[in-house]
This record gives sequence, C-alpha cells and structure tokens, in this order.
Amino acid sequence: MFMPSKDQIFLDIALNSPQSMKNVYGVTNFSIDKGTIVQFRYQFAKPGHDLNPLVLITDNLPNYLRGVNLHYLGYQKIMQLIGINRMNACGDKNFSYETIKSDEYIKKAFRMYKKNGVAKPKVLDCEFLKRILAASRKLNPQDLTAIRSNIVEQLKKVINQTAQETIG
Repeated sequence: MFMPSKDQIFLDIALNSPQSMKNVYGVTNFSIDKGTIVQFRYQFAKPGHDLNPLVLITDNLPNYLRGVNLHYLGYQKIMQLIGINRMNACGDKNFSYETIKSDEYIKKAFRMYKKNGVAKPKVLDCEFLKRILAASRKLNPQDLTAIRSNIVEQLKKVINQTAQETIG
C-alpha cells in the first residue's frame, strides 16, 4: 500500500482545508498579487483541461491572470515552489516567470487565464500553508501513519452506514 510522506499529507490537508481559503469578491489588481495562490472556476476551460485551477500567480494583468497551475505538478515540484527552504514563492511579491523558466517541468504548467472567465476566486492563505508545512516537520512518521489510519477507519464507517443509521 502506498504511504504518502508526512509533507504530502500536510500539503493535502493545507490545500483542501477551509481555513486555508479566503473568499475574494471579484478579481482586481489589488486582491491578487504575485506570489498569491488562487483557486477559481474557469469558465473558458477547454475539454480535458482544468476547470478549477489552483494557480501560483506570476502576473495580474488588466485582462489576464498568469501563473503556474499547481494541479499540473507533482508533489516534489510543488514543494520546490512553495517550500520555506526552497523558492518560497508563496507570498513572494517578486515571484515571476523568470523564477521558473529554467525548469522545463514547471514551465509546462505555466498558464494564462482571461479574467472575464474567472469565477468564485479563493485565495490560499500562504502563512497558514507555511505554518502547516512547518508543523509537519515536528511529527514523526508513526504518528502520521496512526492519524491516517484513524481517518481511513472513520471514512469507512461513514461510507458503510445504512440509510437507517444515518437518519437516527
């Protein structure tokens, strides 16, 4: 059975945690800066492309958002971009295409989105993400395995409930 690393578990928690997202009402030049991680519904997505991109912004232009879609990257490359002891791009107001253009793999995840196709944007709280990843270094792998097993068991109980059990 595949066991993700502790950093992978914490990254998954951080990226999917309601505490990590802040609602943004409308995309403006002031609400989304370079180094911001934003998730949104993209109304102009082509068939087979990401309808809900998670983008590390490099540019907020008048009509476009440009950046790296993290959904197209593997865990190691995401950590390379946002890791505190690495590029530390999350929250970096100087983050740009120049920063990533030498890495062919990351460069392939670079995208441009028309702002008028962006709906329901949510900004990831970079400080929350950094705190989560820093906390992951303090737990030992056995503790994380126990936590993961407990979560799996709880999910099995919820999934395997009968209709009668769910209504009381």
